[in-house]
Amino acid sequence: MVRIQRPFFPILLLVALGLACLSSLDAEFAEVPTPDRTDEGVFHGTWYYVTRDGDMALWIRSVDGQPELKVRFRAKSTTESFETGWDGNVAYTLAGYPATFGIDLNHRDENTLAGSWQWEVKFSNSGRTENGKFILYRVGDGRHMVLKFSEYERKTWKGEKMSARTGLPAWGFRKASKRIVLWDELPF
Repeated sequence: MVRIQRPFFPILLLVALGLACLSSLDAEFAEVPTPDRTDEGVFHGTWYYVTRDGDMALWIRSVDGQPELKVRFRAKSTTESFETGWDGNVAYTLAGYPATFGIDLNHRDENTLAGSWQWEVKFSNSGRTENGKFILYRVGDGRHMVLKFSEYERKTWKGEKMSARTGLPAWGFRKASKRIVLWDELPF
């Protein structure tokens, strides 16, 4: 009979919990309840979103009455960073390897923007792709905004091993200003 001594039991428990958490990485993102859309406020201006993984800004302006947006992202744990043009697209490099990001709007009105999201990073033996469709709308007093995916899939791979995450993430942005402000002016 094998007897587990007390000092090893907590370690064994932590290993079991860690394995359980790792196995859930291929699971779906939990669907997040989001507030209802409001007609308060306006889209044009600067919006920002902060997480433990990175910072993101959306600049929204109107050209001939049609909203268009520009995106900037900065990762916190890697050197990944990019800024799109007003068309929402950018090609950049990460550690010397090609990467692309695109956010294309196919619906635009005073209170709702909708479109698609594509993000791809390829290294020599690994990479990541994200594809989805989203809706963007203001909530509350119009100084907060939700980007909510109606379709979403994220695939990562290393060698022959691939994992996929699906689900419907939603992100909450806060309005920094009605004007287009510089990245350095944002409260990151």
